[in-house]
Amino acid sequence: MLAWFRAMGGRQAHACMEATGRHSLGVALALHDAGHVVSVVNPAQIRDFARTKLGRNKTDKVDAALIREYAELFKPGPWAPPSPAMRRLCELQTVRAGIVNNRAEWKNRLGSGLGDSIATSLAVATIEHFTAQINTIDKAIREAIDQDDELRCRRDLLLTIVGVGETLAASLLVEMPEPKVLRQSGEIVAYAGLNPRHHRSGTSIDRPTRISKVGNATLRSSLYMPALSAMRYNPPSSHLSHA
Repeated sequence: MLAWFRAMGGRQAHACMEATGRHSLGVALALHDAGHVVSVVNPAQIRDFARTKLGRNKTDKVDAALIREYAELFKPGPWAPPSPAMRRLCELQTVRAGIVNNRAEWKNRLGSGLGDSIATSLAVATIEHFTAQINTIDKAIREAIDQDDELRCRRDLLLTIVGVGETLAASLLVEMPEPKVLRQSGEIVAYAGLNPRHHRSGTSIDRPTRISKVGNATLRSSLYMPALSAMRYNPPSSHLSHA
């Protein structure tokens, strides 16, 4: 991308992208460090803008054109890169997610009914190895947060919520965009794809209301089990869920 910008004449560009947690961070950092202006916007805003265009196709090329047009019309503000502590936290969380997935894969293999004793013992040893790695990286994540005043304050605030532990708090710090990107609670809910989707038409069509699932799948998955815990042990959360 940087080479393409240089081929276009080397001028400063205004790059606009959707907020996708750690996945958009590398591109945003590279563009920012090269002297370009970067804007990171709420994906829900792009989606709503696309609906006004009445488009029927969704491809990478179409999406890129929509984001470019959105940036030209609304001129979103410049993005500021995260601190070195946040960058380190993102890397640690990425590695942790891979290890957790690997352990789950081996647990599934073990639970599928391995008959050979050697295969079973190797599977158990592999699971124990991944568990030890998760414990090590969890310690590194805690230290990374503790060593940064802003991250520590945000983590401690999240921990005051019943149902939120250190693992979820760290995931929220990484997967959620900066506070300036999402300004209201409704935008945060939509970003996670947890906003309700209604389908009603006249008096004959009234389908069950479900969550939209249009948003950050990693964040939504991280919130699932803690939400069940909060519904059980935090009465206000249970009332909200039924509402």
